[in-house]
Amino acid sequence: MRCARIHSLLHTGFCLLFGTGCEATVDPRIGLDCQHVDIQITAGPSPTFSWTPPCRMGQLEVVHWSTSDYAWHLRSDSMITTGLRYGETPPTVAELVSATPLVVGDSYFVRVGRLQVGVSPPEYEDIWAEFFVP
Repeated sequence: MRCARIHSLLHTGFCLLFGTGCEATVDPRIGLDCQHVDIQITAGPSPTFSWTPPCRMGQLEVVHWSTSDYAWHLRSDSMITTGLRYGETPPTVAELVSATPLVVGDSYFVRVGRLQVGVSPPEYEDIWAEFFVP
């Protein structure tokens, strides 16, 4: 908790000093700062992606590391919740690229992002990415 407070203070100072990167990062639905999340990935060819804090995301991408091709790509108006199993698209989420079978032993990364408020057309800001090998 102390690290989160220090991060929050540093972020506020940066905003005041440079006047950039100051958009709200607190998710009002859960009352948590969603500027940074830690991603956990279960092992195997159909991993589950979880993150803390449990912020709702607007985008989730699984990308093959060596080809940069999408293995799975989801978008929503911030309705993607933690605990999402690979290939299981929730009904309120748009699947831009259908899940393709993950190749065991190949490297991938998962990236989550949030929908930027008040931007037209909609834009997504990457929050965090994590590498994994199924």
